[in-house]
Amino acid sequence: MAVSHRGYKGAFESTPTLISRGAGSLYDVSDTGDEAGLIAKRLSGIPVVVGKDRRAALTLLLSQFPATDVVILDDGFQHQKVARDIDFVCFDSQTGLGNGLLLPAGYLREPLDAIAPDDVLIVNNKGQRTPSPAFLAQLKKQSEQLFHCQMAPSAYVDMAGTTMAAEDLARERCVLVSGIANPASFSEAVAASGIKVRKHLVYVDHYHYSDPKVIARIATLCGKLGATRLICTEKDLMKRKPRNPRTGIFTRPVVSLMVVGGVWSTIINLGMFTWALNSGRGLEEAMTMTFVSLCPLYTSDAADDPPCVGPGGRRHLKKLDSS
Repeated sequence: MAVSHRGYKGAFESTPTLISRGAGSLYDVSDTGDEAGLIAKRLSGIPVVVGKDRRAALTLLLSQFPATDVVILDDGFQHQKVARDIDFVCFDSQTGLGNGLLLPAGYLREPLDAIAPDDVLIVNNKGQRTPSPAFLAQLKKQSEQLFHCQMAPSAYVDMAGTTMAAEDLARERCVLVSGIANPASFSEAVAASGIKVRKHLVYVDHYHYSDPKVIARIATLCGKLGATRLICTEKDLMKRKPRNPRTGIFTRPVVSLMVVGGVWSTIINLGMFTWALNSGRGLEEAMTMTFVSLCPLYTSDAADDPPCVGPGGRRHLKKLDSS
């Protein structure tokens, strides 16, 4: 198994590069992009290649790992130049379909009829709130293959890799800092663990914390609030290495909230068997070269390609040349 990721906002986004051979990232997060770097860090034994030209990236991957029989394309639902055997289309349980409109008016990248009956739908649940029955009913009209996954807090880990108890953090004056697509879910997860937050500083998704003026403002605010601890997501922590101690923000200990479960665990652990069993294909056929796509139908990021669907919502795809 291997992963193909765009490497969004990384230096290698336009240059197909193998960033992991299965033993962690070979490059800095500024090169790989935050999400690809995190995937490379977390997925032991699984090679990761980045590049928005997926055909070129996959060709590079297969030249290095010719025995690969499953490739997961992160954010590949709209990528028209590579055919997939199956799409895993992901939804947030609370966002649902948003206002039902396509970007830029709404959250959706493609209309619902872009989902094929044999696509697998995954609803990502966070916290205790459950998705509305009406939302689930809409999804089941497109595909009966509907699964749920649960994302839950796992641990608080500092920059040295030491695990901290939420009970200890609850006695500190904490400030949240995040640059993710859904900051509200982060706030709720921290609050649910019993930690009282003085302030949540929210930045755009994939924010790199590279502007000294922004870092200085964060440090100043933390001083005014008397903050003793900064809490961020694991994705944010990767980009907040103390390369320049003079920034001041790192004079306060930083911890990140790690989670278990979620979309990636579901895809990697169940995806291959789901595809084999629900498509009626045998395991021998399932173990042949398979391209799998993992992508939210809604997102704040730019898509690899503009929406392009054929009659009935089916995508026009082109096979990756065997050469």
